[in-house]
Amino acid sequence: MPTAKCGGCAKFLSPIDAAKCNQCGGLYHRACVCLPTTGFIKSTWRCPECEKNRVRDNKADTPVRTRTALVEEHMSSEELMDTSTCTAAAEDTPIKFSPDFTIELRLFKEELRKEFHRLHQEFLQLRTEMAEIKDTLKASDQRMDNLEARVGSLELKLEQKVQPDRDGLDDVIGELRCQLNDRDQELLLNDIEVSGIPECRDESALHLVKVLGTKLGVSFDERDVVHAERVGSTRRNHVLSTSSISADPAAQRPRSIVMGVQVGNQTK
Repeated sequence: MPTAKCGGCAKFLSPIDAAKCNQCGGLYHRACVCLPTTGFIKSTWRCPECEKNRVRDNKADTPVRTRTALVEEHMSSEELMDTSTCTAAAEDTPIKFSPDFTIELRLFKEELRKEFHRLHQEFLQLRTEMAEIKDTLKASDQRMDNLEARVGSLELKLEQKVQPDRDGLDDVIGELRCQLNDRDQELLLNDIEVSGIPECRDESALHLVKVLGTKLGVSFDERDVVHAERVGSTRRNHVLSTSSISADPAAQRPRSIVMGVQVGNQTK
């Protein structure tokens, strides 16, 4: 029955097949210290702990060679497989954690899971918003294209209508000018100018016109006369002289009387 533990894997072992250190007296599985499973072990053998603490002589000309390589030279493939099996068994030893550490690890995993879930939801929301922005931009581009097409169509129609409308406006302006000229001529036809009637102070042009009409045999009412007045500049201190002749005939000629009458009520 095993009564000692291996200094490498801390498992119980039989002292008969164990490798004993010559310095510290520790027992080891042969597989744990990379020794052949069968064969003689030198009495001067030392464990890895004692071997690493041994004082070196610093011989620079000695090639470096690991103990594992030395052992593997003398071991068969079956022995190497057995050694790896033991090492794997040692590595598969379950590690026991304290309850507090287990609870803390479980809480950390739960918090990490919640954080990943939150990030996943935010990522999905971000993808949804990006898709909405993309659709909005696409709709805006479509509206801009439609607006540009409508503006281009309106500009084309305007260019097509500008020239005909301009010609029509020129015709209308010419017609209006003709009408204004005709109206001016009609207004001039309603004015009667009488010249050669002597001018005196405080005279009534309307009375002179009525007397002149009576002399000419034309009767009309005062309501038919729009206006009656002398035209030209007023000559102040005008005295008729029969003994002297003025050098300016226009200065001796009286001003003309202009009378405007209504065409509808005019009689001749």
